[in-house]
Amino acid sequence: MKAMACALGISFLVPLVAAGQEHRELARQAQAILKTHCYRCHGQDGANEGGFNYASDLRLLVSRRRIVAGDPGKSKLMRRILNKLDPMPPSEEKARPSVAEIDTLKKWIAAGAPARDVAAPRPFLSSADMLKSIRADLAKAKPRERAYLRYFTLTHLHNAGLSADEMQSFRHGLAKLVNSLSWGKRIVVPAAIDGAKTILRIDLRDFQWNEKTWDAILARNPYGVLFNTDLSREIAEASGCKLPYVRADWFVAVASRPPLYHDILQLPMTESDLERQLRIDTLENIRQERAARAGFNSSGVSRNNRLIERHEASGTVYWKSYDFAGNTGRQNLFAHPTGPANRDDSFLHDGGEIIFSLPNGLQGYFLTDGKGNRIDKGPTSVVSDPRRPDRAVENGLSCMSCHHRGIIEKADQVRAHVLKNKQAFSEGALENLRALYPPADKMAGMMRADAKRFQDAVGKTGAPLSATEPITALAQRFESELDLALVAAEAGVTKDDFLQALVRYPYLAKQLGPLRVEGGTVQRQVFVDCFQELVEALKQGTLLTSRNLTAERLIRRGQIDLKKAPASALKAFNDALAQEPDNPLAHAGKGDALRLRGEFGAAIAAYSESLRVDPRSAVVLNNRGLAFHRRGDSVKALADFTEALRLDPRFGIAYLNRGVVHFGRNELTQAIADYSEALRYQGSSALIYNNRGYAHLEKGEHDKAIADFDRAVKLDAKFAAAFNNRGLAHLRKNRLAQAVSDFSAAIRLNPRFAVAYLNRSVALMRQGNRERAEVDRKRAIELDPNLDGE
Repeated sequence: MKAMACALGISFLVPLVAAGQEHRELARQAQAILKTHCYRCHGQDGANEGGFNYASDLRLLVSRRRIVAGDPGKSKLMRRILNKLDPMPPSEEKARPSVAEIDTLKKWIAAGAPARDVAAPRPFLSSADMLKSIRADLAKAKPRERAYLRYFTLTHLHNAGLSADEMQSFRHGLAKLVNSLSWGKRIVVPAAIDGAKTILRIDLRDFQWNEKTWDAILARNPYGVLFNTDLSREIAEASGCKLPYVRADWFVAVASRPPLYHDILQLPMTESDLERQLRIDTLENIRQERAARAGFNSSGVSRNNRLIERHEASGTVYWKSYDFAGNTGRQNLFAHPTGPANRDDSFLHDGGEIIFSLPNGLQGYFLTDGKGNRIDKGPTSVVSDPRRPDRAVENGLSCMSCHHRGIIEKADQVRAHVLKNKQAFSEGALENLRALYPPADKMAGMMRADAKRFQDAVGKTGAPLSATEPITALAQRFESELDLALVAAEAGVTKDDFLQALVRYPYLAKQLGPLRVEGGTVQRQVFVDCFQELVEALKQGTLLTSRNLTAERLIRRGQIDLKKAPASALKAFNDALAQEPDNPLAHAGKGDALRLRGEFGAAIAAYSESLRVDPRSAVVLNNRGLAFHRRGDSVKALADFTEALRLDPRFGIAYLNRGVVHFGRNELTQAIADYSEALRYQGSSALIYNNRGYAHLEKGEHDKAIADFDRAVKLDAKFAAAFNNRGLAHLRKNRLAQAVSDFSAAIRLNPRFAVAYLNRSVALMRQGNRERAEVDRKRAIELDPNLDGE
């Protein structure tokens, strides 16, 4: 980041077709067909196969670009229905769209994909509306219970325009996740407390959470806004918690993975500690041949051969895998089917996954390295998850996705291998392997029973059992890019108010400006990065986890705001100096802001502080020179510009500024020399040519002046001052027609250019046109009374 040098100058929504009666009937038929063939898996009661849970919402199909209005051939939904290799509905579905139904869908799209009727505007639920619902719910509870009540909100998704089916998908995902983070024995579904079902209540005790659990959640929450209202304070007092609510989508995305996943379930740091916590002794079970194993060459996540092993004790089912980074030596499970042990004849694994049943029938997950230490992600050399951007298996989320129907039934290959190659194993080893690797039907029975227990528990949450696991689908959606509607809703304001904020606050526009473009989006990380500043700008409140913005970022904000909002810029630079009192860029920026506010003495002091820390900054010397000049101290201004040029002899702006000061001191030769150097290093500039031309004019070098003014207006045809100045040069050469023409051009460009009117008045008077001259003179004085008597 650099200080900025300053210079002186002498002068999506996709439109829907309005549906008539015929179009309404066509839309009704299309919706009925989609409900018959698609809705069961893509929307009904929140069903979210493939992340597509709005199959019957005609408006969303268009706005989400599944349908291209007017063009069936370019419509993704139509192409998928007609795809013979991978059709929708899937080929195993017996009920399929008829030729007539497909033709109706095509006609509906070709007609512009009209909706059945005009959508009634969804009421915007403000933060105050949300807080009122929470306060009312707390008031209904017994005072002793209020401290345990917490809330998850979907208000912003309602405001962003998500369909009822999409909202239900989020409720399912939340219900499954909170119960997957529970040590309680019962499945408890969060209860909706408002009419729109956007606020869901839980009781911490149902999940064996406590206040510390909630504090751990709040500590990770970047969206926790503390509203400075009586409502907010009443809620905090009633619940005994500063912020008893969090956003449900954020929670689903973040609490389903480390570190919050580990924190809420209170998972220990090692596999051995987990086993003690669950009262499972795997080594003793293996010794007593009470474990059940299946080994195989291929797996959905493991790159190499893999072993899974089942244990059970005190009602807990405990599955663990042994994963390998290779297939040779002691990593070859088929050659070394016994273990784990520190023996040459046993396998040596590189990591593993543990799946254990929770008291409510759902599953918990735990990843380990080869030494049994807990890890957040599995190394991709051992396991991988193709659904994640980095392909790493992440504890919690990746496991939930893979095991969306519970334990995956896998057929053992080791037992058959051992029995076919008995000569390769000792008698004792054969008996041990027969016991640990049970027959296929017995192992399959255990897997199916465990999977059914899990599926029954999922059913109690209300979440569907589908290939698209609801927690994973919602996490992926949360991570995706944000459009204008969602960003505004997440900020707690309407789209119009949000766009106005981008106009008012340039530092926000620089980050979130793409949203002002139709169809524009921003990355989630970008939004989080500036969320605190957005909340402050919109005066929503303060963040519970407010952080001190770094001095570097505050300086960057100040530099963006400098020209349009110097007061805001000044605050940013002062905030930066509060963190880093000797930051030269912050002092320099403060000087710039003060100078733009006309506080030249204070600006000079700020620049001097910057130079105290960094005395070799040519830019700051240049800018302090500007402040001296504005204060009327040409000697010190010249000294600063000269020192800046000593430090940086190619500093074109400093030459320009020094030239202006020389001109003001009537040192015309020096001014012309500096302007020439400025042109040499800055390149062609209408302003510099104009300034040099004026110096030539004052020196009486009229032809040189006209040549420079010619260049100025050629570079900038709207440069009114340059036309006026060229008119003066023509006037002094008594070229009256050219003078009048130039003054008139200046007036056309700037109808309030008083001096140009006065100059044209002089030229007209010399032409003998006294009447027009008098009109111009009066207009000049009307615009600028100080010109009276000129």
